[in-house]
Amino acid sequence: MGSEDTPSVAAVVVTYNNPEATLACIESLLVTGYDGLEVVVVDNGSMGEAATLEARFGDRVKTIRPGRNLGFGPGANLGIEWALARNSDYVWILNNDTTVPPGTIERLVAAMEADPGIGVASPQIAAPEGPEAPGGIWFAGGVLDLRRGETRHLVDPLPAGAVVASEFLTGCALMIRSRVLREVGTFWERLFLYWEDTDLDLRVRRAGWKTCVVADAWVRHEIHGAAPNRVVAYYHFRNALLVSRRHLGLRGAVQAAFHLTYVISRRWASAMLRRRSAPAPETRGLIAGIAIATAWSFRTPADVRLDPAPTEAAARPLRILHIVRRYAPLLGGTETYVRDLAEAQARKGHAARVLTLDRDVTRVVPGRLQASEERGGVRVVRLPGIGAQRFAITSRPWRLIGEISAADVVHVHDIRFMTATICLTARIRRRGIVVHTHGLIFHTRWAARLKRFLMRAYYGPVLRLTGAAIVASSRPDREALLELAPYLSKRVIVLENAIRLTGLLSLQRDPVAGRVLAFGRVAGSKTLDRLMAALANVDHQKWELWIAGAEEAGERARLEAISAHLGIQDRVRWLGPFSDDEFGPLLAGADVAAFPSSGEGFGLALLEAMAGGVPVLASDIPAHRALLGTELASNLVDFSSVDRASEKLAGMLAMAPAPKLEMGKRERSKAAEYDVSRLVEDIEKLYESLGVRS
Repeated sequence: MGSEDTPSVAAVVVTYNNPEATLACIESLLVTGYDGLEVVVVDNGSMGEAATLEARFGDRVKTIRPGRNLGFGPGANLGIEWALARNSDYVWILNNDTTVPPGTIERLVAAMEADPGIGVASPQIAAPEGPEAPGGIWFAGGVLDLRRGETRHLVDPLPAGAVVASEFLTGCALMIRSRVLREVGTFWERLFLYWEDTDLDLRVRRAGWKTCVVADAWVRHEIHGAAPNRVVAYYHFRNALLVSRRHLGLRGAVQAAFHLTYVISRRWASAMLRRRSAPAPETRGLIAGIAIATAWSFRTPADVRLDPAPTEAAARPLRILHIVRRYAPLLGGTETYVRDLAEAQARKGHAARVLTLDRDVTRVVPGRLQASEERGGVRVVRLPGIGAQRFAITSRPWRLIGEISAADVVHVHDIRFMTATICLTARIRRRGIVVHTHGLIFHTRWAARLKRFLMRAYYGPVLRLTGAAIVASSRPDREALLELAPYLSKRVIVLENAIRLTGLLSLQRDPVAGRVLAFGRVAGSKTLDRLMAALANVDHQKWELWIAGAEEAGERARLEAISAHLGIQDRVRWLGPFSDDEFGPLLAGADVAAFPSSGEGFGLALLEAMAGGVPVLASDIPAHRALLGTELASNLVDFSSVDRASEKLAGMLAMAPAPKLEMGKRERSKAAEYDVSRLVEDIEKLYESLGVRS
């Protein structure tokens, strides 16, 4: 039992014929040194495993032997009942193929003690890197779609110190407050194996408690699995329907059955093409689930009946639909912003989706992209489209309308993409509408008069008619919009752009003297020719220009001709598109980063360089001026003046390492204000102001 100041924790480990893993798990628990820890192992009918544990650990571990395999939930319940009888403050359900680093229990308990509203908490869970654990992370939160009979693990690491609400927590390492177990009950024993964690999570939230992931707590999961794959498949499909039936009623179970039938049908089709084994266990599980759920419609067993939830809406996540013409893996400032915002919302437990086109309208990346996929916990839906960079529509408007109808809030990130259709559909369906400016359509000079006319005669009236809330990415954006549509002033708020900067703010710098980096989209509006002209004048210093990013058609050839004319072609290196893994080393090696753009909606690439601590030189335009602020105004220059730009570049390249390091520190301090964690809270408040709640 714990001391007066140390909450007591009973770790419950259920084992079934996996002695090596169980021994490693218990060893790791006992060396954590947590004062209030007791360990109970439920031997679910193993071949002498309990005797092995007793011989190794003696009375340091309590063993319970039911004499047969009860299943995970019923077996865990025996350990829970023992812990509650001992008046433990917390019960920690732990898979036997996990190992626990020192400090994990303390961090979980500290988070739950700090917030009495947390009923169940989980650490982040690491695992051997593979398809189930990309990047070595198996669980960092979860999303539940009960009407489809699906749970999904989020695998992006959480920011340090975060305690993040999660709609679904895996039973691999559940820390449960004993008071919660006494209030809502233990695992639902009818399930035998799988989905018992989901059912418990739902009952806990139904009772008003929170389920969260504690970012600073970790366990390692070896994903051994004692049950054969056919058993896992059977119970997964069977129990998905039973849990849907229990929490959503017969109608919800029917919806889940239709979706799971579709999933299995696709697997049978794949099996007939000999791409995978026949899904016979899944089919048997689905049939069993349908039969049981149907029988319950005539006579519902007592353990299936639940007290009514306050409302259906309170039991599900907020459904957010982001609409943008281009999305990851395509690169760009808006694409990065939407990706980081949507993934942050998914980490908070919301059902974030992105609707985009299945091809690159800028024609930088050729070919078609995958029609549907999961990226960072976000479902990406790509529709066929027609058009080009400046005007594009989808050829499947009915699918666009269907996605809007299924959302709670529609968040538009490009007003050039079917604005009227999207906003009018959302208004008719009574969905919240948010339109993000992202520089509007004025960050390039092309057809400036036509675009101003369209804003006055088309975009402005559509936004006014549909009652859309408008988010200006910067104060210059707001001013540009209200100059042409002043009647929208009451609907416009300024939420300066933000992206995920956690990794960049801690990036270790290793700069190469004289390396000038220009990254982002290689387009005419970036005016890289001005940067080349300025560098050509810095002929008394050693320098090399690295250009990284996706290139618009014809732009590289134009710039190569200019560099040849200036006689600097041997000092320009073209890197092309880069991945997230390549981005860190790219920034770390830069001596200076240059941003000569003639127009930007915000300047996300500039923000990334600032977060990486790279000394920056940016064109003196409103977006860059607002981002750098008065304290970094000396980093601005008019690139249209070759002499001034070359003088600034020469001075920055000649700067000693110590002043450069100090400049990088000031930039990082300023950039930290724009991390996406701040933006998510502001966006959620905006959604609530529209009457949109989960």
